[in-house]
Amino acid sequence: MPEPLPVELDAIDPAPAPNAAVRLEIQSPRLGQRIAQNRVDRTPVKLALRGAGPNHRLQVQLDAHAPREVGPAGGIALRELIPEEMTFEPGLHSLHAFIVDERGVSLKPAVEHTVLPYATVQFWIGEGDGTTSAVSEPSIVYLLPRGTYNGAAAADSAVLDFYLFNTRLDADEHRVKVDVSSGGRSRQFVLSEWRAWRIAGLPSGDYRVELTLIDASNEPVQSPVSRVITVNRDAPEDPAP
Repeated sequence: MPEPLPVELDAIDPAPAPNAAVRLEIQSPRLGQRIAQNRVDRTPVKLALRGAGPNHRLQVQLDAHAPREVGPAGGIALRELIPEEMTFEPGLHSLHAFIVDERGVSLKPAVEHTVLPYATVQFWIGEGDGTTSAVSEPSIVYLLPRGTYNGAAAADSAVLDFYLFNTRLDADEHRVKVDVSSGGRSRQFVLSEWRAWRIAGLPSGDYRVELTLIDASNEPVQSPVSRVITVNRDAPEDPAP
């Protein structure tokens, strides 16, 4: 049996919870909007953000594709939220918008009030009756890590972050199983605290990071979500944005 990967998860400081003045809204596409197949490439993403701090940023994610950072008004087209080689499938789609801090870590809802530092809408592409189905089941959205980490400093600061809907993590209810794997070796963790984590000790290589929301019996609540990341410790450091 191969040795487990030499990686650990270290808790990092959480992003400050938003205050009651923060409001995030998706103005385009609209809830239930029907977009013709020949117009979807030109359909803009428009956001409205009020009450945010100077270090707050926005990310948008279409369905399960990788998130993209955008300006406070959006300023991006739906076409830019999926890989170039893909086309839009007809049917119901979901768009999520998140407030993140300067590290890209998502702000989590505060317990003491109902401010939600995210927004989400469902819309139709092609044929559809304009109806939407509010997401009521517990679910998870993968945010970080993603992409390539060049240089030792970047590799040592890779962050694991995710967003939860309709649940909070608790050892007696829902938890998140994390599986980091590469070349037949893996390391698993089970998280019962909703916060961001640093993935420490990643050697150079390609890794699949898989997140699964599980119940108290360790059964999956939904299908796993995953990304493949690349670590190049000997590569030159990426320039600061």
